Amino acid sequence: MSLYEKLDWVADSYSPILLVIAISVIVHVFRTQGRHQGSLRVAQLFLLLALVYLLQFIDNRWMIWHSFGLDYSTHTAFALAIVVFTWFDGRKLRIGILISFIAYLLLMLYQQYHTVADMVTTILVLTPLMYLISRLLIRVIPTSKLAT
Repeated sequence: MSLYEKLDWVADSYSPILLVIAISVIVHVFRTQGRHQGSLRVAQLFLLLALVYLLQFIDNRWMIWHSFGLDYSTHTAFALAIVVFTWFDGRKLRIGILISFIAYLLLMLYQQYHTVADMVTTILVLTPLMYLISRLLIRVIPTSKLAT
């Protein structure tokens, strides 16, 4: 197996690992904060991931990124959704997820899946929308419960 194939396997494993982390966060919230907050976190994750694929659909339909010579990075968008989802769950998780996200972006660049411009434009378009969705839902959850 070549280095490219090994790194490809690592890259392919990243999104499922992120999804397991997100589900673990949801389970933890259900156990520690109850059904209402757990349900809000499920809604948050669903809406963030729906946004990823809605934007992919829009881009495929109207070729927005293509018109600029770019490519919408679904890989980046999915990972960003999990980063934003976990952002409010404490400093240690935030730092770990952020470091892994940066490493993933560098890996995608090295593997030539996407250009820097593909990834950066995807992040710039989605981050404000994802943050807004999250803040609107998270506002319902007491702040003291989030940063523990």
